[in-house]
Amino acid sequence: MSDFKFKINLKRINRNIEKAQATLINQIRIDTEQYVPARDLTLSNSAHAENQNTELVYNGPYARFQYYGKVMVDERGSTYARLGSKKHVINRDLVYSKERHPNATSFWFEKSKARYKYKWIKLIKDVMKNG
Repeated sequence: MSDFKFKINLKRINRNIEKAQATLINQIRIDTEQYVPARDLTLSNSAHAENQNTELVYNGPYARFQYYGKVMVDERGSTYARLGSKKHVINRDLVYSKERHPNATSFWFEKSKARYKYKWIKLIKDVMKNG
């Protein structure tokens, strides 16, 4: 038996992977926008890609509790915490304004994924195939 050697040039594949990641994260941001609470659009407008387009991040000190949809209070039971005080979650759901985004809700990525997952899969396949 003789040895058989070959080289694979992964540059095109790696380029397509990077393009697919950037395209997907942008599409997720666009498709998810309608579910993000948006009284003044600060949270929606803070969305950006991080970690080489593998994560979509929403900035803001309130982004986390908005996502999980539960009210947070300080030790006095106030939603308006004094400087230096810590808040904790209570078992009361946030009520989201529907004026700007009628579909605003907690767990907005999961809502978007449930609706657009197959669209996103097709998008990735197309980018990987066609570059």
